[in-house]
Amino acid sequence: SSDLGDGGLLTGLSYVVTNLSPSKTYRFRVFATNRMGNASAAAFDGSTKAGAKPPTPTGFRPAQVSSHSILFEWAVPTALLAHVTLYRISYRKPDVETARSEE
Repeated sequence: SSDLGDGGLLTGLSYVVTNLSPSKTYRFRVFATNRMGNASAAAFDGSTKAGAKPPTPTGFRPAQVSSHSILFEWAVPTALLAHVTLYRISYRKPDVETARSEE
């Protein structure tokens, strides 16, 4: 097994481990150290929580409309529960039956 990280030498009683992957199990260890050496490690096997889907973007609207294109804008979700990596927009032509006008 390989070490994924080393928090270095710490004088405090807490440390935040960052950049972990969601839904993964990790082994954490802490050693007390003095000039005589390291004590036995206290260990903890723990799993990160499953990643959460981000909330719905807000303010989705057409900003500019021309005869051949529409520029859309939206805002970052107000309550970021998960890190947003990309936005994806989808579209389709309306169904011919529903788009046809009555004659």
